[in-house]
Amino acid sequence: MSYLQNMKTKILDGKKLREKIRIKLGQRVEGMRRTPVLAIVSVKGADRSDVYIREKIKFGASIGVKVRNIVLPADCSASELLDAIKAQNQDNTVDGVIVQMPLPFSDLRIFANAVNPQKDVDGLTDVNLGKILAGAGEGILAATARGVITLLREYDESVDGKKVLIIGRSTLVGRPLAAAMLALNATVTVAHSRTANIREEIRSADIVVVAAGVPNLIRREDVRSHQVIVDVGISLVDGEKIEEEIPTKNVVGDVAFDEVRDSVSAISPVPGGVGPMTVASLFENLLDALR
Repeated sequence: MSYLQNMKTKILDGKKLREKIRIKLGQRVEGMRRTPVLAIVSVKGADRSDVYIREKIKFGASIGVKVRNIVLPADCSASELLDAIKAQNQDNTVDGVIVQMPLPFSDLRIFANAVNPQKDVDGLTDVNLGKILAGAGEGILAATARGVITLLREYDESVDGKKVLIIGRSTLVGRPLAAAMLALNATVTVAHSRTANIREEIRSADIVVVAAGVPNLIRREDVRSHQVIVDVGISLVDGEKIEEEIPTKNVVGDVAFDEVRDSVSAISPVPGGVGPMTVASLFENLLDALR
């Protein structure tokens, strides 16, 4: 029996939900007077970035959004990258701008904050993060954080009054998600590598969102029944050997899925859970920013 057929545990299927969102976004674009444009500024050389960019271009085309990829050479300077971002900010035909990570520079916040906050559909500028933290109902929420909340809502997993543990404090997931959860009346704890007694924190939470990038961080002994586990982690690990003893690569999350799935009430798989939601949420942010 596959995990999607498991009757004990609710599987938070991001692929299925992404398709529903894709159809709705396509209908919204059809009603617009012009074609929305998303600009992706990237630096050549990161194979993994190319995969993510292709996914965004494909999704955009499927809903009628034009995606431009501005690719800078691998040896570009920081000032050249900043100039490329500025050019997209000033282009009135561009509705949203994202800077594709990773970048060959140390201080990534400089480039995230170079994006015009009104076009910051990744929700990573200090301006948008600050608005989310202020809880005023304004600001663009980071795409992955929005995807987590949308996924929980789709499967009727309310966070209102629940104890939510978020493992990971990045500006991409942990911090904006914590602020968004607080606005939804959750009691939020943010854990990280220096958190003491993290196993106890996991077991005491009603909802656990883990975004640590550590394969199999959460095992069966860490969870209990009636918990909801949302796995945001993505790692590549060696799988079975193929020809000439070359190991295959498997995508895994932060949760030992096969161990944990029968011990909780709901869980998101990796791949197929939060990942597909991030792309869909990015385009939701784009159309919301236009509106």
